[in-house]
Amino acid sequence: MSSRKSFTEAPTHEIYFEEDNQLAIIHFKRNIEDDDEFASFLCDCDSLYETKSKFVLYIDPSNLTYVSPTYIYGIATYMKENEKNTKKYVSSLGIMVRSSIVRGIIEAIKKIKTPTIPWNLISSDETYKNWKQSLYDDAVMFPVSDM
Repeated sequence: MSSRKSFTEAPTHEIYFEEDNQLAIIHFKRNIEDDDEFASFLCDCDSLYETKSKFVLYIDPSNLTYVSPTYIYGIATYMKENEKNTKKYVSSLGIMVRSSIVRGIIEAIKKIKTPTIPWNLISSDETYKNWKQSLYDDAVMFPVSDM
């Protein structure tokens, strides 16, 4: 059974770890509405790298109904600026894609910045469950030593 450890929570999103800090989850609660909320989101994302250990990242943007083009560009710019940390710490990325809005956001980001690591687009809870299990099957998750 997975344990959940809250990392950060804001009005627009929460970030938490499961699986002994090996699976980081970014869950959007609602749209980002202003520059302060966007800056807070990016700052919280920066905090993930402060763990200084590898993790798998899962992003659930299911509650997003709109993302400003400015923020789409900002996410792509953030990806460029953090490419080194992403390669170093993020072993795999899964993104829940249940709507054409989210698919459009992803396609726009990919046109601006080619992903550094493969993106696994997940379309349902069942697909998510299978993806999460495959992390263990493919040994993407890292064993935790008892020593």
